[in-house]
Amino acid sequence: MKEFEITQEYIQAEEELQCDSLHLLKDTNENSIIEAKQLLIDGCTDHYSSQFAHTAQINLHKGTLRCHKAEIDTLDGGEVHATEVHIKHALSGTIYAQDVTIEIVDEYVSVIASHSITIHNVHSENNSFLIDYKQVPIILSKLEFIEKDIKRLEEELEDAKKHNHSLVSQLTTQVTLLEEEKSAILNSSQTATINLNSATSL
Repeated sequence: MKEFEITQEYIQAEEELQCDSLHLLKDTNENSIIEAKQLLIDGCTDHYSSQFAHTAQINLHKGTLRCHKAEIDTLDGGEVHATEVHIKHALSGTIYAQDVTIEIVDEYVSVIASHSITIHNVHSENNSFLIDYKQVPIILSKLEFIEKDIKRLEEELEDAKKHNHSLVSQLTTQVTLLEEEKSAILNSSQTATINLNSATSL
């Protein structure tokens, strides 16, 4: 089993904790904030708590999570902002991500993704599944960073054409790759997918 930088029972109300990796054995309390590269929560996140991580594994999520990759056993009214999300059972809640996979969806679950949504079992009509990168904050932030990088590299490219021709090829390639990444986001609706493998009461 992986060794964590910090292992503790719970996060107190109003507590703010920053670390490289955290294993929380029980729950977070209201208005608590966790920032960790790797986060494992065996208990429950409070509805009024926030978690920021690169990778997160949470047993029962009711709070607000922002991360790159999320694995959640049960989503119960929580909010998730991530690149990649896998949830075993979504009772209710909201997900904004690039790619989302949910094993079982109950009701009042809202999923907005930019690339793919895969749902294995849906138990109610009271859910919404939408592909729209413009409504996914993490994708909009990514797009903003890409556009800034393109602008910076284009300025460097113009300078290289005048003063250092040896850098032109490398900078041109970097701009091209970023333009392709930007185009993939802007045109994501053309290749995006929603897969509902089994639906009951629909």
